[in-house]
Amino acid sequence: HRTVDAVGGRLARSCLCVPVLIKSQCKVVLQAMNKLTEPDFDTENDARMLRLLGRVSMEALQVCQKNTTQSAFAKRKDSLLQLFNDFVPCQTPVQLLHALETGLRELFNVTTAALHVVKGRTRPVEHRGTMLLQVDSAHKRLKASGVGRRRSTIVQRVETDGLRGIVGAAAKSLQNFSFSNLQKEGSPHDSEVDLDMPERTVLHTVPLIDSGGCSAVCQFLCPDLERTIVVDDGTFHPDNMQHMRLLS
Repeated sequence: HRTVDAVGGRLARSCLCVPVLIKSQCKVVLQAMNKLTEPDFDTENDARMLRLLGRVSMEALQVCQKNTTQSAFAKRKDSLLQLFNDFVPCQTPVQLLHALETGLRELFNVTTAALHVVKGRTRPVEHRGTMLLQVDSAHKRLKASGVGRRRSTIVQRVETDGLRGIVGAAAKSLQNFSFSNLQKEGSPHDSEVDLDMPERTVLHTVPLIDSGGCSAVCQFLCPDLERTIVVDDGTFHPDNMQHMRLLS
């Protein structure tokens, strides 16, 4: 294809692509184009050389990734300790919601967060429901404009019958769910229960589990940033065990 095979304004005469596998997973694909000494690439010798270069490059990248991840994890732990100092003990729903919003914003650049409490946990699954706890938006606007209370003390409660939407799916399965805005159509998203998903955002839904099962579901939005090999982009990634450890 002309748009794919064009290199430096020249069309490709020859091309060799080699996947670099780490623990049986393809992490990088190396592509060599327009061999100078011969008309075509040798699929054995040239491919072997590319794989060698790929492994060396991946080892260097993994060292860089480990260093940046450890640095980001240390900063997040410091933020979490500061959060405990500022908000613990949480004696009211308002304090809990402010701690949740502040903590997720500091840890993962979260733009919006919600907490859904599971109702009727002793009942069969089909008879359970959820209750959304959220700070009154009018008081939030007053706070932002510097008028009235320094911090809102009004909490709205929105009850829903049944375990619906992505929140309900997380409560029933005890599993995390992450959907980008582009994946919304194929997800169990329910606009009456779940947070809205603006463009270029990822909606994360995490069940909070105790000895009795799912007690609540935390749902939050992060910017949908382009993933990089080395740099921690500051947002939440469910496949990152350190991120999951911080949430637990």
